[in-house]
Amino acid sequence: NQLIELKVKDDAGKAVSSHFVLTREVQAHPVRRNPIHVDFLEVDPKAPFPMKVPFEVTGKSKASIQGANTQLVVKTLNVMVAPEAIPEKIVLDITECDFGVVRAKAITMPKGVTLVDDVEMPVVSLRMPRGEKEEEAAAPAAGAAPAADGNAAPAAAAGKEGEKKDEEKK
Repeated sequence: NQLIELKVKDDAGKAVSSHFVLTREVQAHPVRRNPIHVDFLEVDPKAPFPMKVPFEVTGKSKASIQGANTQLVVKTLNVMVAPEAIPEKIVLDITECDFGVVRAKAITMPKGVTLVDDVEMPVVSLRMPRGEKEEEAAAPAAGAAPAADGNAAPAAAAGKEGEKKDEEKK
């Protein structure tokens, strides 16, 4: 995400033209891992253009302190930005956030950056994990599990025999 001035030279080494570009993609050799191809995007250095910028969160939310999971809903944000103002990443401090969804409108954009995405778009989810409810529901079932194996069967049979004796006495 850095603006590069690419100077094109002819066969004699004389500068023919100069272009302001951004690196769009770098392809690497599968074994040696050195670059084998680079795609550039030519841009006007003063005009804003659409771009995807990485999104991160910092801090520990009030919900996280109470056991909630923090989940990023998006990893990048679509923004309009001039090439000289491209941020490395956009960061949201979630320290004051509570349970629920944090929307894009809660993000303070850096100077010169305009959000293109919908301001109502969820960017972070703060929810309690589901596993705790499942564990609580499994606990009573775990108590019933010994009855399913052979150890509890004699006690159940003894109970039925006791009922038969009671009926015979009547």
